[in-house]
Amino acid sequence: MEERVGRIYRMHANRREQVDHMAASDVVALVGVKSAITGDTLCDPAHPIALETFKFPEPVIAVALTAASSEEQEKLRQAVARLCAEDPTLVSRFDPETGEETLAGMGELHLEIAVDRLRTEFGIVPRVSPPQVSYRETVRRAAEATGTYKKQTGGHGHFAEVRLRVEPAERGEGVVFENEASPSEFPTDFVRPTELGVRDALEKGVIAGYPVTDVRVTLLGGKFHEVDSAAMDFQIAGSIAVRQAVRRAAPALLEPVMHIGINVGEEHLGAVVADLGRRRGSVSGMHVRGGMRNVDGEVPLAEARGYATDLRSLTQGRGTFTLEFRRYDPVPDEIAEQVIKQRREEGKIRTR
Repeated sequence: MEERVGRIYRMHANRREQVDHMAASDVVALVGVKSAITGDTLCDPAHPIALETFKFPEPVIAVALTAASSEEQEKLRQAVARLCAEDPTLVSRFDPETGEETLAGMGELHLEIAVDRLRTEFGIVPRVSPPQVSYRETVRRAAEATGTYKKQTGGHGHFAEVRLRVEPAERGEGVVFENEASPSEFPTDFVRPTELGVRDALEKGVIAGYPVTDVRVTLLGGKFHEVDSAAMDFQIAGSIAVRQAVRRAAPALLEPVMHIGINVGEEHLGAVVADLGRRRGSVSGMHVRGGMRNVDGEVPLAEARGYATDLRSLTQGRGTFTLEFRRYDPVPDEIAEQVIKQRREEGKIRTR
């Protein structure tokens, strides 16, 4: 793909200098680029090269955006899409049932800046929900289920039956779909629609409306009708089957766990460490840096919301901290029950 660059500016802090070429170590801004996005390589067509792209972390916190009026809804979606194209660590989703545009990012400040850009650059002032932790769902054991979709109307009817197994996968594998069904029992033309139905159901969640991850789904077989079976029927049956299987497979919630680094004075160290413990956090190490103490540890993101304000109170405004996503871990059962109950009250759990 070719790009046409109108002007090149070499950037110097808050001023810029127009130039006609770029050299190694230059920080430049290009005017007129149409298609390139973060992670792409721009090079001379006569000397093509592709540099290694970035691997972006998964967003861990989200807000729901609602347009002030129906006329602004499409404008909001386009503006959010622009932001996500510029910043791959921002991920948006649209829920047609609730009309909400959700925007997920790496932290509360990250999302605050994105929402502020909607106001200042696009002239959109959406209603913004409080930040919500991006939980995930998974399974703890293997289970099988059969999903049947059967509907008779005038003329041809609809029929599909899907039998599958779900089981835990390695952490970080996402959703793995495998086909072990016999072609004589399950025509290959219906495998892909079944997979689409499975993935769509898992993306929408089963127990709490959060995406299901780190599961292996194996298609075992099913039934079809020579006349009444169509691809869409198997997509629906696959969705039904995988939701039933997940419910039987000891489903669990996963929460993002963050690495936290805290810099505090010696006099506030005890209070900060005790507070971290109350947040279900743990300390993995402490280091001396001049007159300060550096605390390394881990804490669930759900317990770290608003931590900047609390840390200032504990340290008389002198403490600083950093948060970085580490991994997803199972949520304690009693907390998972509270999360699921709240999601049910908000109408975020699909019933079919």
